[in-house]
Amino acid sequence: MVNDTLYIDLETRSKVGIEHGIYRYVRDPSFKLLVLAAKLDDQPTQVYNVDRDGALPPWVVQRLLDPLTLKVAHNANFERVVLSKVLQHDLPVEEWCCTAAEGSAKVTLPRSLDGAAKALNLHFQKLAGEGDDLIPFFCVPDKEGDFRDLADYPDEAQRFATYNARDVDTTWELYRRLESEIDMGTEHFVYIADQHINDRGVLVDLDLVHAALEIAQKNQEEVLERAKQITGLENPRSVQQFRVWLLQKGYETKSLTKSDVVKLLATVQDPEVLEALRCRQQLAKSSLSKYSTILNCVSDDGRLRGLYLMNGAHTGRWTSHTVNLQNLAKPKYPLERLDYARKLVKKRDYDALKQEFESIPEVLSQLLRTVFVAPENKHLLVADYHSIEACVLSWLAGEEWKLEVLRKGEDIYVHTASKLFGISTEEVTKEQRSKAKVAELALGYGGGAGALLAMGALESGLKEEELPELVSQWRAACPRIKDYWWRVHREALNAIRYGTVRTVGRLVFSYDGGLLKIRLPSGRNLIYLQPAITVSPSGFTEISYKAADKGELKTFSTYGPKLVENIVQGTARDLLADTLVRLDHESNYQVVMHTHDEVIVEAPLSITSESLCNLMAQGPLWAEGLPLSADGFAAQYYCKA
Repeated sequence: MVNDTLYIDLETRSKVGIEHGIYRYVRDPSFKLLVLAAKLDDQPTQVYNVDRDGALPPWVVQRLLDPLTLKVAHNANFERVVLSKVLQHDLPVEEWCCTAAEGSAKVTLPRSLDGAAKALNLHFQKLAGEGDDLIPFFCVPDKEGDFRDLADYPDEAQRFATYNARDVDTTWELYRRLESEIDMGTEHFVYIADQHINDRGVLVDLDLVHAALEIAQKNQEEVLERAKQITGLENPRSVQQFRVWLLQKGYETKSLTKSDVVKLLATVQDPEVLEALRCRQQLAKSSLSKYSTILNCVSDDGRLRGLYLMNGAHTGRWTSHTVNLQNLAKPKYPLERLDYARKLVKKRDYDALKQEFESIPEVLSQLLRTVFVAPENKHLLVADYHSIEACVLSWLAGEEWKLEVLRKGEDIYVHTASKLFGISTEEVTKEQRSKAKVAELALGYGGGAGALLAMGALESGLKEEELPELVSQWRAACPRIKDYWWRVHREALNAIRYGTVRTVGRLVFSYDGGLLKIRLPSGRNLIYLQPAITVSPSGFTEISYKAADKGELKTFSTYGPKLVENIVQGTARDLLADTLVRLDHESNYQVVMHTHDEVIVEAPLSITSESLCNLMAQGPLWAEGLPLSADGFAAQYYCKA
């Protein structure tokens, strides 16, 4: 039961940039709370110069420590972590509500307070212009590393207080607008689990990070010098310079993206050009920058915190914060080889690495996962759902042959290959399975040859001329999924046209108050803001809607297969969320990381990966008939088995 609601906003400073994460930011000795604005229920907002007064106002402290007072803030993780630090008392996340997480989830609003206020046309708009001036003025150190004191600039300090108070008023109005949509039940438990994971963080092998950065620096210098020797260019990293050089060698390309370079490598015969392209691949290895990011963001106790943003994607999926864990390199080495590479890096044995491995940037990219380690007397349990999107899509669409394969725990890619190529499962070759896997991963949402290319079809051994036939074969093998795309398309259109409730299997479509809602099997809604029926230039009827993009509402278009992709990924997210909540109540399973279908848990050595997999496979009550299964293993560092 909640007696009162406290709305709160803070202004702070630290020599550590906020881009390095709030946990690293507040743990720096230079951190300081400057100004606090607070509002109790509908009373006037009060502003306090904490820097001058030296303490928080007693009534605010009383409310912060009162379990029956709901604390509301925009991006509440910031306020909760800062105030826990200032009070030297952990403020329970159970007592907090984040309007950023709620707004992005319930109405697909921009996560920024300014963007959300503009999208809803609130009376209290954020004083963004003031913040653009005053935050750098008071909260960012100058070139000498010093801060300006509020006491020395009374006029600016008064404007700063006004800016801070307006943020609270805007948050209050935003909360009141969202209040009827806010779920303090299931999704609040997900938020609690999410914040516990962010607070806990994951232990980092800092010696490995430092060693990787030393080796990467040496290799980059060496490769850059070799690229200069081959090309004669002043800057081989320059796309323009490199394209001109390629043209002189008889090879024309409009761009030099990762896929462009892969295509060129497959066609080029000139050994000099081949070596230059490989140098460029190594120089462009963006994953190596993650080592520096980890070092900048890790806390003084060696743990990396604040990695996840709940409801960061339209589907409700998490996105990464500070270090992007969603796009780590696909594993290429067996575990023994990975372990050997890891030992060489930690020994700083550059020459042995060069001799044993073809590409040092590739080795370091492969080792990135392994910087996340278990503490003493514990291990990491790594488990992921088996073929989760194929499983959910088949369950929703009623593609029974796939469900039967999954229920038996058999290889879905082998059975798909059997269907595609009209052969028995015993006859399926490794190459055919690989082709079927690419098709299974790429074609579930209406994609064609382009989707196969994006999924790495060429790298998997497929030829471009094979792709259209593979698309046709897959769709013929999965008729219920193909039919499901267009059933979803029709009923979404009908819900908007007629304002009626429409049902497609386990989904419920409705249109209410300028929102298209798709109720997922979990009961959570996917929201499409301001939907409208439009006609594309080709004459196809589709749906336009508004969604947040880089802090602003922009117009997007969608149709049946894209909606199905959102629905499947949203449902898979709800399965992961259910697992995270259940694990949050188990003291022996401390979740430290997770991705779309994978959970990484810190556990005592007595706890096995089988127990974690069994827990994940139980599934929630709403997922009856969904053949969930999980695979996992135990390790001292994060990797892929």
